[in-house]
Amino acid sequence: LSVTGVGKDLTTALRNAYKGLNSIEFSPSHHRKDIGAKALNAPLRIAVLASGNGTAMGPLLEAIRDKKINAEVVAIISNKKCAPALEKAENLGIKGFYISSKGKSREEYDSVVTEQMRDFGVQLVLMVGYMRIASRQFCKDWAGRCMNVHPSLLPDFAGAMDLDVHSQVIEAKRSESGCTVHFVTEVVDGGEIIVQKRAPVGADETPVSLKNKIQPLEGEAFVEAVRLFIEKKIGPGAKKSFSYKDAGVDITAGNDLVERIKPACKSTKRPGCEADLGGFGGL
Repeated sequence: LSVTGVGKDLTTALRNAYKGLNSIEFSPSHHRKDIGAKALNAPLRIAVLASGNGTAMGPLLEAIRDKKINAEVVAIISNKKCAPALEKAENLGIKGFYISSKGKSREEYDSVVTEQMRDFGVQLVLMVGYMRIASRQFCKDWAGRCMNVHPSLLPDFAGAMDLDVHSQVIEAKRSESGCTVHFVTEVVDGGEIIVQKRAPVGADETPVSLKNKIQPLEGEAFVEAVRLFIEKKIGPGAKKSFSYKDAGVDITAGNDLVERIKPACKSTKRPGCEADLGGFGGL
């Protein structure tokens, strides 16, 4: 007897197949209970896109080695022929690829990259110091499956790169900075925020010293983000929650309004009348 099941993903399809199987009764009977187990427990296949050292993938590779997350980096791709990340790939026994952008439009280049990653069965893409802006089609092809790390607490200082970001943070006299792992969309540094790590900005901080302080956090943030993806708390397989933003409510604007009307509210205070305001406000 053969039982089939369909679903939006393998987990759902298997669940439906076993549901159908459990509705059948005859004796004596026996059926396997490990169908699809190997596929369900297979490591997440990750590709790294890097233009430089790919430093932030270090903690991820360590977490994989120590079996702290069930994943494997199957390919490292660079748009720079001499990128140190490719040398790391060779030393670690990971497939490394240099893909030249010469003579290719952004769309053409990204198409080649996508084809290469699909050949390796990539499930998640990590941009680690990748100095290219993704095309619309690339963002569509990898929606919810491509992450980037930015060296600031987004949405602050979006759009800038490397030391320029840290210079802007210092010039703005911020007391803290950090890094953000976010999903990649057509809006540069504008995708959904997944993980943020913070660090204090010292009084005598320089762009270089701040970079050296933030960079180790980027790897930690990637490990946390990949773990969330594996656990299906984010990404295409995640159960979506409904937020204030989804409902069209701007919490920042609401709080700004509360601050503006607090003085008027307090002026009405008298015995028997509560005139203090909470987060959203009430009279």
